Parts: sequence; C-alpha cells; structure tokens
Amino acid sequence: MDTTITGDFGTLRAEVEMIDVSSALPRPDKKWTYTDRQGHRHHWDDGYPTLVVVTEESYWCEDCHDEHTDSHYECPLCGEEIRPGLVGPSLYREYTPGMTSYYLNDEPISEDRYRELVTQMQQGE
Repeated sequence: MDTTITGDFGTLRAEVEMIDVSSALPRPDKKWTYTDRQGHRHHWDDGYPTLVVVTEESYWCEDCHDEHTDSHYECPLCGEEIRPGLVGPSLYREYTPGMTSYYLNDEPISEDRYRELVTQMQQGE
C-alpha cells in the first residue's frame, strides 16, 4: 500500500509492506458466546476467552518419545470444561500492515522527516 504526496519539495512517498496472514488453521471466533450449565456467560474479550486455562498432568508419548502436557479451558466460577468457538480457515487472503518505508524523490528518509514534510505541507509552509 503506497501513499504519494507531491509538493514544492518533490515527491514524498510512504510504502507499507502488507503481510499475508492467511491461515489454513481455525482461529478464534470473536463473535462466540456461550452460557454454561450454571448460567455463566462466556465470550471472547480482548483476544482471549472469559475462561481459565487448566494444565493437565504430563504424560509420556510412546510415539515421539517425549513428554507432553495438555490443557483445556474451564469456567473460572464453576469449573465446567468449555471449548471456545473457532472459525474455519479463511476462504480469502488476509493481510495486515507491516513495516513502513519513507522516501523523498525516491531517496529513503526517516519517519520523522516524512512527518515533518507532511506537517509543513498541511500548514502551507
């Protein structure tokens, strides 16, 4: 994603690298809600379910010859085991902004210099 501004100073450009975050794995369903058997309501809050993670006892895996520890989610009030909602893999590509690079007349400049030039242009200097 590019932003280009042209003025008396020349051509000012900001380039934002877009990072592909598409996944073939299920991810949290931010719209998920659940009421447990005791009437306690649960949902995703700030990226985490309103549940607690309970770590189970470690066990030895004969297949990979290593120790494993599983965990599960529970209601912090009544202890009911709950699986938070997930959504399947994306059927479309998803991107998130990454690193931004700044240029004046195709020469790299700092973010501070870029902001300074934008401010000058906005103030009509």
